[in-house]
Amino acid sequence: MAISGIHVILMTSPPFLFHASTDDPGSLWVEYPLLLDISRIRADTGGGNATVSITLDNSTGEMTTLFADPPIMEQLLLMDGEEILFDGVVKSVSMADTCTLSAEA
Repeated sequence: MAISGIHVILMTSPPFLFHASTDDPGSLWVEYPLLLDISRIRADTGGGNATVSITLDNSTGEMTTLFADPPIMEQLLLMDGEEILFDGVVKSVSMADTCTLSAEA
């Protein structure tokens, strides 16, 4: 099933899908409609790797529980429909009322 709009896929087993809507993406994903913000994709002018930060709602503590074992070095895909906008790995996870995943290509 194709997923429309901006979404983030964390390629764990099973994969986690983070999005802003409550559309049903089908049974292949563990769905979390908790996506709050996506930073601009950045790359330094010296040719460094591109980076992006993904902010998820953690007001209920769900992400703290989910990421008790942080998904460091797991593949993260930022997508718009079926188009891959960013393909990298999680480099850090920070927790508060929000959860921020920082990734590098």
